[in-house]
Amino acid sequence: PSEEIKYIIPKVDRINNALMVVKNDTLFELVKSNSNKISLSLCPLSDQLFRLESFLQNYPIKEVMKKDLLCTINSDAPAYFKGYIGDNYYALVHKLNLTKDDIKKLAINSFDASFINQKEKDKEFKSKI
Repeated sequence: PSEEIKYIIPKVDRINNALMVVKNDTLFELVKSNSNKISLSLCPLSDQLFRLESFLQNYPIKEVMKKDLLCTINSDAPAYFKGYIGDNYYALVHKLNLTKDDIKKLAINSFDASFINQKEKDKEFKSKI
C-alpha cells in the first residue's frame, strides 16, 4: 500500500468490499490498530464472482471475527450479482459452518456499523435482542 494510506485510515468509518484489506497484512494491521472502530464490509458472493476468493470455504470471516474487528456481511449490487443479503449469509453458513452465535455477532455488527445515531441504535437494539 502507498505511504499515504496510514493518513487516510484514521479518517474513515467504513471500508466497503474490504476483502483485500483483510488479505493484506499491512492494511489489516493499520485498520486493527486504529483508535476508532472501522467497519469492514465483506461481500462474499461478489468476491467469489470476481475471483477475489476462489472458494467460500476459504472465506476469512471467522478469522476477522476472532480478531474482534467490526466486520459485516453485505450484498454488493444484489440484482447484478444474484446474491441478496440472505444469500450471502446462507452461503457462508453452509460453507463455513457458522454457528448461531457467529450469525448473531454479524447481525449485531451490522447494526453497530450502521450510520443510525447512537440514541436510535440503543432504542432499536435493546428492543430486538
